[in-house]
Amino acid sequence: MQKNIQEELTALVKRSLSAGKLEEFLQDEFVLDFPTDSRYGDFTTNIALKLSKALKDSPRNVASRLIELIQKEIPDSGLKDLIPQVKVEGAGFINFYLNAGYF
Repeated sequence: MQKNIQEELTALVKRSLSAGKLEEFLQDEFVLDFPTDSRYGDFTTNIALKLSKALKDSPRNVASRLIELIQKEIPDSGLKDLIPQVKVEGAGFINFYLNAGYF
């Protein structure tokens, strides 16, 4: 990949926000980081937690909505062969699981 995987995932999330007309609700930057426990994927983001107050919905519901948008964007991205699963876990974190072939 030309870009860092973290940059690619961040761009994917931002495109998903735009597609869902949600970018205006994000007041500050979201974090895309490594989960503290590898059982929760390879990358995680707190974006649903950041958006939940503005959208007046629970973080888990917001995360589920975002995952639908993300999954629609994956096939048109450079990540289509790398991300077999995106899940909402915990209080509303969105976790990305990468194919073992990436590593």
